[in-house]
Amino acid sequence: MSAAGILLADPDGALQVAASSAEPVRLLGLFQLEKRDGRCLDCYRTGRAVVRPRTRAQLLR
Repeated sequence: MSAAGILLADPDGALQVAASSAEPVRLLGLFQLEKRDGRCLDCYRTGRAVVRPRTRAQLLR
């Protein structure tokens, strides 16, 4: 894994960026929260891990 971010929900269920391994990851989290769409929110809504394949071969599996 080359980068990671963490979103946490407050008692009302509102998500916030809590931590990230790099500034671009933090910005991605903020963008997803603003648009109310993206992998982070998919994970939160479904309770399932969302993993992005790293290589074309992994993508084709």
